[in-house]
Parts: sequence; C-alpha cells; structure tokens
Amino acid sequence: TVWRLKKEKLRGFCCCEARFGLQNSKFYKVVYDIIYMMSNLELLENAEEDLDWYSNNYENLQEKFSNKIVAIKEKRVVASANNIKGLLEELKIEGIDESEVLIEVIYPRNEIIIL
Repeated sequence: TVWRLKKEKLRGFCCCEARFGLQNSKFYKVVYDIIYMMSNLELLENAEEDLDWYSNNYENLQEKFSNKIVAIKEKRVVASANNIKGLLEELKIEGIDESEVLIEVIYPRNEIIIL
C-alpha cells in the first residue's frame, strides 16, 4: 500500500539520522511518531479490507466454518476453532498476532440471531 511505501522511506531516513547521532532530535521523534501513526492507519486499512471480504464471502464461510469462530487476515481465514480460547491458541501456534486479525463468529444457515 501507499502507507507501507511511505513508512519504509521514513524508516530509512531514521536510520540515517541515527548514524549521524541525531536520534535525540525533535525532528527524529516527530518522524518516529509519524511512522507509528502510519502503522496504525495501515492496520485500519487492512481491517476494513478484511471486513469487506468477510461480508462478501459470508455464505461461503457458512458452508466451511459453520458454528466456528474464525480469524481473518489478508482476505483469508488463517485460523478457526470452536471457541475463542482454541482460536487464540491456534493463532499463537501459527505465530500470528491476534491484534492483526479480524475475529468473527460464523453462524449456521437459517439460524436467527437476536442481538
């Protein structure tokens, strides 16, 4: 994404600043804060894309993952389980950060959900 490219350029700049001993400068701190904000924006963009994918593919997900809890990342199911504890364990085994996935329950077809 555009954010990823900009973030990499800023990281390169920060490395140059560190080589010259400027890492304690105000400018360096501002650049570091921008990188942090860009990371958060990138996570939000990815979450939005995954949520759209989830919504558009819900019927297919119901066929494969009925009555399961799924973790979605980069427009695919990366883990599934019968309960949240099992899902979190599976994510840990796979080395996937739980804060970087969309976690959703897949309800069976023809089941009415009252919230």
